Parts: sequence; structure tokens; C-alpha cells
Amino acid sequence: TAVYILSGSVDIGDKTLTKLQIAVIEKGESESVLVLNTGEEKVRAIVLSGQPLNEPVHRSGSFVLASQRDLEKSFRDYQQGKNGFEAARTWESKIKNMRFKGKSI
Repeated sequence: TAVYILSGSVDIGDKTLTKLQIAVIEKGESESVLVLNTGEEKVRAIVLSGQPLNEPVHRSGSFVLASQRDLEKSFRDYQQGKNGFEAARTWESKIKNMRFKGKSI
């Protein structure tokens, strides 16, 4: 599970997170997590969680796939601008100038 703070500040366990910080709660640390708003500003956060895949994971840069073969094919598709990557060369992120400050707990 990961908690990413968009605005405000929160306490997660014994750590305080503020805007653009992330906390990653590892499997087995706790069955539940208490998140408290510690400031006067409204908190906006993204919480990501899910079941473990229990499958091999292959990654390179921003590509993550289940096999090395699929990873290589997707990278070739990206380089050649096909199979969903047709606009990849001209696309620009709207959040590219945001700064990430990570904090692991």
C-alpha cells in the first residue's frame, strides 16, 4: 500500500508526510494503518493498494511487464511508434515539473 500526499500533511504511524511525499507500507507491517490530518489545510491524497501479483515482474525505465520478451517487444513498439505508442514522441506530461519527495516508512 502506498499513500501519496497531494496537499496538506498527515501522520502515518510515527512519520509525518507533507505535499508531494509518499509513504510505502510494506506487506506484514500492519493489518491497518491510521492516517491523521496533522495540519489546518485540507488533505488530498492518493491511496494505492492491491493484492500481490505473485508473478515475475520485469522492468526497464517506465516499462513493467510479466516477461522479458514482452518487455523487449513493448520497448521496440515504443521506439517504432506503434501498438499504442503512435503519439509517444510528441506527448508531454502535464505534471512534468512537479517535484517528488519520497519518504519510506
